Amino acid sequence: MEKYSQAEFRRYLLQGKLKKAFVYLKQFPDQKKLILQYQKRFEQNKFPVPCDNEKILCILNIFYSYYHRVFWEQLEEEKAKKKLIEQFFSLLSLSLPENLDEYSSDQLDEIVKSQVDPLLQVQVESEGYHYLGGITQGFLGPYIWKSSQPDTFLVQLPTQTMSVTVNMLRGFISRSWLDYISFGEIGADGWAGEDNQLYCVIESYAEGTQSDIFQINYLKHEAQHLLDYQLFPGISSAELEYRAKLIELIYQKGKQRFYRFLREADNNPKNSHSYASFCIMQNLAKRLNINQNPSTPDNWEHLTTEQISNAALQLYQEYQPGII
Repeated sequence: MEKYSQAEFRRYLLQGKLKKAFVYLKQFPDQKKLILQYQKRFEQNKFPVPCDNEKILCILNIFYSYYHRVFWEQLEEEKAKKKLIEQFFSLLSLSLPENLDEYSSDQLDEIVKSQVDPLLQVQVESEGYHYLGGITQGFLGPYIWKSSQPDTFLVQLPTQTMSVTVNMLRGFISRSWLDYISFGEIGADGWAGEDNQLYCVIESYAEGTQSDIFQINYLKHEAQHLLDYQLFPGISSAELEYRAKLIELIYQKGKQRFYRFLREADNNPKNSHSYASFCIMQNLAKRLNINQNPSTPDNWEHLTTEQISNAALQLYQEYQPGII
C-alpha cells in the first residue's frame, strides 16, 4: 500500500492545487488529524482567528474568503478578484467602477495595488502592525507582522560581493495564501523590497543566520533579486525566480534544493516560483543530457551535486532577458 508522502502533498500546495492536495491526503487514514484540519477550514469554511484585533480580522476574513473561492471552489480568477474588490470597496467606503465586469485580471490587480492596498496599509499600521499587499506567485494576499529590526550582511554572488540591509521581521499573523492553505507549514520566508532592502521572516530560520538555509536559500536568493532589479529593469517575476533559484543550485552543498525545485516544478506561467523551477529543470535536462522524463527524480540520481551546480552556473551566465 502506498505510504503518505509529505513532499508529494506539499508539491500540490506549492502549485496552488489545493483540491488535488486534499484528494491525495484523504487516501491516508493515518493523516486523520490533518484531514480534519482541512475539512474544518475548507469544507466547513471555518476561518482562523490569528489575533484579537477586530479591524485586522475583518481585513483578513475578506482575504480568507478569496482564498476559499480561488483554491477550494476553484472559481475563475477574474471572478474571485472582482468579489474581493467589491468587499474591500464596501469596507473602505469606495465607489466601484461602473464597468468592473469588463476589467482584465491585470487591471483588477492594479485596482488592488493602487486603491485597496494603500488604504489597508494605513488601517493596519494604525493598529500597530506592518502591512505588505500585492501578489505572491500569481495570487493576492497580505503579509502582516508586528516588529522589524535591521541588520547588515555581506553576500557573495558569482559576479560580485554585495552589502545588503536585512530587516528581521517578527510576529506574523499573515503570510499570504500559501501559508494559509498549508496551515503555516509553507510560505514566503522573505522578499526583496523596492527600497533596495531585504525583508526576512526570521522565525523561519531557527538554525540561525549562519546556517546554509539562511545563507543560501534566503540571503543569496534575495540578494540576487536586488541585483537583478538593477541589471534588468522590468524583469518578470518568473525570470527573477529563475535566476535566484539558479543561485541556490550554484551554491548548494547537497541535492536537497534540486529535488525541492523538481517537486514544485509546474508549467503554469502565473505561478512564478513553480514555473521558474519548471524552466530550470527543462534547461538542466538539455544541458546534462537527461533524455527521459525530467520530472522523474530517478532520472537524475546518477548526477553529482557538483555536476548540477556547474550546469546551473552555465545557465546563469548564459541568461538573456526573455529567455523564459
